Amino acid sequence: MAQSPTFQGSSASEYDKQIRQFRSNIKRLSAKDFQKRSVEDILGEEDQAAGTGIEYTILLSDTIAAVSQNNAVGIHSTLWAKILQYLRSFDPVAIRYVGKDFRMILETVISSAKAASTPHHAIIPVRNAILRLQPENETLTSFHLPLLQLCLETKHYQEALPILDKIIFNFPTSNPHNLDSDYPCSDHQDSSGYITLKSGLTSPVQYRNIHEYFLLGGMIYTALGRKRWDEAMLYFEYVMCVATQNVATGYMLEAYRKWLLLGVLLTGKTPAIPRIANSAAMRTIQTASKHYVALVAAFHNSDVSKLKAEINVGLTQWDEDGNLGLALELTSAHRRFYIINLQKTYSRCYISQLDEEGNSDLAMKVAHTLIEDGNLNAVIEYHNGKPTIEFFPNSKGPLAKSEEQFQESVVQKLDKIKALMERVKRVEQKVMLSPEYIQAARKAKDTSNVVASGPPIRDLGAMDEPMGFSANGADFAPDDEDLMET
Repeated sequence: MAQSPTFQGSSASEYDKQIRQFRSNIKRLSAKDFQKRSVEDILGEEDQAAGTGIEYTILLSDTIAAVSQNNAVGIHSTLWAKILQYLRSFDPVAIRYVGKDFRMILETVISSAKAASTPHHAIIPVRNAILRLQPENETLTSFHLPLLQLCLETKHYQEALPILDKIIFNFPTSNPHNLDSDYPCSDHQDSSGYITLKSGLTSPVQYRNIHEYFLLGGMIYTALGRKRWDEAMLYFEYVMCVATQNVATGYMLEAYRKWLLLGVLLTGKTPAIPRIANSAAMRTIQTASKHYVALVAAFHNSDVSKLKAEINVGLTQWDEDGNLGLALELTSAHRRFYIINLQKTYSRCYISQLDEEGNSDLAMKVAHTLIEDGNLNAVIEYHNGKPTIEFFPNSKGPLAKSEEQFQESVVQKLDKIKALMERVKRVEQKVMLSPEYIQAARKAKDTSNVVASGPPIRDLGAMDEPMGFSANGADFAPDDEDLMET
């Protein structure tokens, strides 16, 4: 089997020319001859398993098509092994020239695993293939959402983290932006330079797919426990803050309800609606979530029995919404924050004073957990034979940081901010050079010229954009009273 050109020692233009010619030669093989060779090469010759380039990708995808057509049962074990071997070692640069074949291989992995009732077998191969194609995971593809669906379905939450922990900055466009190079093989600033609809590496990503991706990502972070709830809230906020024409969606409603409960569980307070969220849409969502608003109000009541009653009344609602676990967690959270808030009043108190219902054993257990998890700067001692808890300010106690530790944490946060800002600059550059932005800028310029030389402003009402939108069509969220403030 002929070997595709290598990028080593070639300029981007030379490699691009050679590999396109090589691809054309491979594609010109007759269907009959191609099928015979692919079956023989891939299934019969072990040494060909090391194939990673264009020729092997085309042969593999053609073999999958032939086998799938002749075998309704699915991909047999030998071919499945070859596919997995290939996904571990494919050439991430050459693959940009045979995107449709590569996409077909990944789609086969997902569909075959589901057909065999072993969907978890597709998770790691698909995840690793995405990261091999784009190590920083900057661009959302049509494989991201199916991957999260598989992780949720099989409860393999941890396997999604290498994808979720990397921030998505781009969505696939029809054509490459060509900001840094015209060639797919070039060293692009980010993966959006070669992951496009034209490349075939991804199929179109619909608006609702984006909503669902971030919603499922938040659900996975939620399932992983309290330590990942900050990330869960961020993902839910992505869904709540999407551009919308003053219309709420089902995804936004579901994200809001989970976000609201998580915010209370994490901070003991009602979280503030993000300022960039569409005000009209959020008012609709809050109206449709009155049960949740009432539940949060009961949490802020000093009487824990009212909270328990509110939880019990809405058990069916929480269960149907998939939020029963979070709702039930509110009772223990109420106890935790009762203890945490005591440090605002006392510097020391008896353990028996920590529980509203006088359960000293439970109060001791909760206090120990808070201290061990680093959520309470305190120590438990015995005073006059009774267990007591002593609270400390931030500058003292077991959680106090040295000057060196504090500086180190600041430096780490600054490094993250710098990296994020660099990505933001790239996105802004692409947006400013996009046809949509240029058209909007021209429209804004024309409008300003009319205002400067035309009739009085009071006569230009017909030129105004619909309420809630700016001149270029972007969402505008005026300052509203926070309806969730209690």
